[in-house]
Amino acid sequence: MTQENLTTWDEVDGASEITVTADSIAVASANDTDHWVSKDGGAAHWADFSWDFWADCVESLGTERMGIIAVTNVLQDIIYWREQDSEAYGVYFQGSTGSDVYTTIYNYETNGYDRYTVQEPGEWWFTLARSGTTGTCAVYIDADRTMIDDTLAEVFPDGRTYRYAAIGTTGLTSNVCTWDVGYVDLGEVPASGNRRRRVLICGRAA
Repeated sequence: MTQENLTTWDEVDGASEITVTADSIAVASANDTDHWVSKDGGAAHWADFSWDFWADCVESLGTERMGIIAVTNVLQDIIYWREQDSEAYGVYFQGSTGSDVYTTIYNYETNGYDRYTVQEPGEWWFTLARSGTTGTCAVYIDADRTMIDDTLAEVFPDGRTYRYAAIGTTGLTSNVCTWDVGYVDLGEVPASGNRRRRVLICGRAA
């Protein structure tokens, strides 16, 4: 287990909606403001990988998307990634008009996706992995990795590599949602030191 110390990651949080501890980040009462916590691995750092993490959907309203974790070459929010067909690939919660929450694996470059239905509120453990052009996400009900679904899959572009890992990217437009992500293991030795915090005064990140 090489759990990341998330206080060493970089933070964008213009509206002070994220609380970061060594183990986890909490996104509280988030609306349509840019926020994420990211790790810069350097150019072409991630190709094949296997990431373990935990996420808790506390409250989802409407059909909003709540970013859990993604691998990307563009640090931005989910809405931007989808509109620009960005080089990004990840997992998010999406609310519904009922009590269901969709756990969705999404390729923003092609807008391909697969999803599994869970219930709100609730917490789950995940493994997001990539091997060649195949991306998968397994969903577990507890920290012992008791499987509830291992069929989520989507295609990676052939040869694509990525620079950043990003957590808590917003995909909200109007409704307020709350979620947590933590116990992140990227299979690497975590870096030491303090994170850099960049505050957005207004609007979206450039």
